[in-house]
Amino acid sequence: MTGKEVDYDEEPPKAPRQSSQPLDRKAKTPRMRAGADNRRFSQIFKVDLPPVIDDRLTEIYHQVTDLSPLPPDFDYRHMFTSYVWRAIFLTSFTLGIRFGNIELISGSFLGLFGSFIVFIVAYILVPVGLLYADHKAEEKGINLDERRITLIGVSALLGVLGSAMNQHYVIPADKRAPAYFLPGLIGLHVQVVGPHFAKDRIKFVAVSVGSAYIVGIVLTSMAGNLSFGQLCGLTVSAILAAINLQIIVAAIINHKVNIMQAHVAAVLMALYQHLIFSRMFGTYKENEKSYSFNYRPYTFFINIVTNALMKKNHSLYRFSRFLLESRMKYRHASSVLASLRRALASRLFLVAFLQSAPKKC
Repeated sequence: MTGKEVDYDEEPPKAPRQSSQPLDRKAKTPRMRAGADNRRFSQIFKVDLPPVIDDRLTEIYHQVTDLSPLPPDFDYRHMFTSYVWRAIFLTSFTLGIRFGNIELISGSFLGLFGSFIVFIVAYILVPVGLLYADHKAEEKGINLDERRITLIGVSALLGVLGSAMNQHYVIPADKRAPAYFLPGLIGLHVQVVGPHFAKDRIKFVAVSVGSAYIVGIVLTSMAGNLSFGQLCGLTVSAILAAINLQIIVAAIINHKVNIMQAHVAAVLMALYQHLIFSRMFGTYKENEKSYSFNYRPYTFFINIVTNALMKKNHSLYRFSRFLLESRMKYRHASSVLASLRRALASRLFLVAFLQSAPKKC
């Protein structure tokens, strides 16, 4: 025989093992990258939007869902700077809420336009106009300082309008979530531990935002004011902070120096968060007005100090609580009396600390 000899002892080649999965199923990518989902925002949520707004929301959606690793040359310092500016814009929004509590200002808006028109302007027209104006300003290359000043003014206006709509939905000041330190803590954690998780976006966001969230819960518990409303407030703030963090990361990766898009998103998130929590946890009181959610930090930390150093039945403790409660009740008192109460309270806590320190030694 001239053909190829056959070795009958050799086992026949095994047929390739077929996968139990369907052939048309695509392999899953380990991480979704920006632009992996080519659908537009209007297609995903099945809404009709103007092209400019749809473009901007589609871009934001792709940035938030981007889970690709951070590049080696990622600028962590620039991210911290962006959080400083975010604090400035949110402070302007908070001041707008306080100005909106003035009867002359809120009464003028509600008296001239009515609550329905003010609601439409505050939560639909101004946000849509802000997104459109920011998009046009970026296309025209308007100076960054001018855009920042404009956003500061719009943030204050949104605070005034939001206060006019929700000023009588009162949430007790000591029951609000102290979310003012979340941006600072997130920026700090991004600087310290962020580079160690640059290869895994999920861990990067979870550690940066989750650490601030845990610190918020611990500090609130130490103050003795942890409640369901505070826990929900911190949770929502953490979720919104994670979304905003993704937007900032995308801007830095694309070498955008201004990051105005993330700042606009942060202001709008604060606007709608203020509306939701005022209506969910507030009690409508005709003759009383609410205050901004982010009450001053030293009041919160004074609560922690007093709870840690003094007993409930201590006379100094009762007097310090009287000072804090009187300040919350009479927020519109003269600045001189308010400064006097703060100075007196600070000295009382310092004396209490010095008196309690030797006993612990």
